[in-house]
This record gives sequence, C-alpha cells and structure tokens, in this order.
Amino acid sequence: MFKIGQAVVHPRYGAGKIIEITALIQREKKCNCYVIDPLLQDLCIKIPFDAVQVIGLRPPLLKEEIEQLLAFLSQPLTDFEVFLRTTKIAERMSLAQPRQVLQVIKYLFYEKIYRQQEGGRLSLSKRRLYEGAINLLASEIVFSFDCSLEEAAYLIRKSLVYHPPAQPILLK
Repeated sequence: MFKIGQAVVHPRYGAGKIIEITALIQREKKCNCYVIDPLLQDLCIKIPFDAVQVIGLRPPLLKEEIEQLLAFLSQPLTDFEVFLRTTKIAERMSLAQPRQVLQVIKYLFYEKIYRQQEGGRLSLSKRRLYEGAINLLASEIVFSFDCSLEEAAYLIRKSLVYHPPAQPILLK
C-alpha cells in the first residue's frame, strides 16, 4: 500500500507522486483510489486500490538498479534485425518493463546515428518516440536520484555509446 507523498511509477505515464487518497463510486460500488500527479503531464490519474497490480503501479527502482539499466546503453547493439522489423515501437514504451524502454532509446539512437551518417535524420514520429522514451525513463530517475528532469535526461543521453556495426545496416 502506498502513502500520500510517495513516488510511484505508472507504466504509461511515468513517475509521479501520490497527492491524495480518495473514494470513488465505480459500478455502483464505493472504492478507494490513489490520485497521482505524474511528472511528465499536467493531469491527475486516479487508480483504484484493487487495480494497482493490474495496471502495474510500482515504487521507483533503486539507484543501483537504474545504474545497472543505464549500463545497458553503453553496450553494443547486436539485434538490428529485430529492431528493423518492429513496426510498433510505441507499444514497447512501458515502464512495467524498463529494459524495453531502454531498448527503444538504444535502437532509435543507433538509427539516428545511421541516418546522420547518410545525410538524413529520424522521421518526426521516431524523433518524438525517442524523446518520449527518454523522458519516460527520466521521470523515474528523478525520484531515484533526486535530480531534475533535465539532469535525468542528460544522464540517459550521456550513457548512450555508439558502436559501429560489423555489417552495414539495411533500413526498410
């Protein structure tokens, strides 16, 4: 059970704080719910107590866990084919699986570098996904590292390391 003032992570909206515990009438039944103020958006999210597990609401990862995840960003990307065939990148952006968000960031970073080498750039939709993924993960880092959103995003970007692939990349 969470408390007022506690930081929590919503898989789709990122991290935020519980600002209130209130009662709602849902299907003609009274239920208690958490009211969350997410860091990334100007809205309030109400989550009934009995839906916490289903939704995947959880406390932020510990600093050590975040550091281990960020180490993944400096490792070479090996599965270009998996990425290139993926048409539903946005579906992978859920903090229920933080490693998937890291994969999205890493894949789009590599594609960004590749496009720049070819004299181009990422499409607008992919640039938005890239920034959205960074901000989603950064919102959790804010509470784990007690820093600003900008500092957390910088930490993610600083962790990204490009390793040129052994074979040319063929983008479709």
